[in-house]
Amino acid sequence: FRFRYDPHATQFIHFSQLSDFIASLDPPLGISKPNNVALVSFNLPISKGNKIHCLDILHALVKHVLGHVEETDNFKQLQEQMDVKFKKQFPTRKELEIVSSTRIWKRQEKAAKTIQTAWKDYLRY
Repeated sequence: FRFRYDPHATQFIHFSQLSDFIASLDPPLGISKPNNVALVSFNLPISKGNKIHCLDILHALVKHVLGHVEETDNFKQLQEQMDVKFKKQFPTRKELEIVSSTRIWKRQEKAAKTIQTAWKDYLRY
């Protein structure tokens, strides 16, 4: 999959490929299509060039799989330890210029559709 979605090992996937990528993952991480509701709920940060970092995708999928896990002190400590390890392995993640998120994208898409529908209705009358 790495070669299909990130052929140059940049650690990024283009936003337009996100739905296909998540649908192609094996359970329990994979979410079959239509998976747009999940993508919006993940609220993934979108960086310049409409790219999403693999670490953000991984974090969102793990949270999704774990669901409503009781967040004890031990669980929070484990989460912090994982974050520290991931940040060491993915130093480029810190330098991202975040320009949007999947929630903002959904709002913009909905607004664009509303405007287009209103414009079409206006032209008809």
